[in-house]
Amino acid sequence: TAFAKTETVQAAIFAWLVLGERLTGLVVAGICVGVAGVLALALGGRKLSPREIATSLVQPAALCGLGTGALFSLTGVMVKRATLHLTMPDPVAEALVTLLVVLVLQTAMLGTYVAVREPKTWGRVAATWRASGQVGLLAALGSACWFTGFATAPVALVRVVGQVEVLFTLGFSRLMLREPTKSHEVLGLLLVTAGVVLALLGALG
Repeated sequence: TAFAKTETVQAAIFAWLVLGERLTGLVVAGICVGVAGVLALALGGRKLSPREIATSLVQPAALCGLGTGALFSLTGVMVKRATLHLTMPDPVAEALVTLLVVLVLQTAMLGTYVAVREPKTWGRVAATWRASGQVGLLAALGSACWFTGFATAPVALVRVVGQVEVLFTLGFSRLMLREPTKSHEVLGLLLVTAGVVLALLGALG
């Protein structure tokens, strides 16, 4: 999970290679600080030496995490590239059209898989349609925000600003689930916040 959080750095690299996007030094610094904060949260307070980190990079779990981060990063880059190929006057409309196509493809592929491999799942989904519908609606709205961001700003900048989701997650867990906040979470939150602020200052400067 921790290595998957490197997606912001990977997004900057892929966006530079595929789209030619360049970032200011302040934005790059914000990305690094933000990733450090997310890693602090993901590691759960565990302390790893540089040697342990280097050794863990070749472990299957780490490779899967890095691969996950790479795929998430490439998704953002490809979404941006797809919107650039549309000729609509409004970039937000381009983002929403791209999202619609992606959702249709996802629904078709996953729906077919479930129908073939786990047909009983459809019955369980239908029985909980209210909760499922709410989750689906919120997920679609979140995706609309992501796609709009990718269409209107550099991919890596969108990714680093999007890390504020961990702030909301921990905030909701504290307020709604009464989960205590740990010291490493405070450190991670401060780093994520600092990273977002640096990235925004670099983008606006």
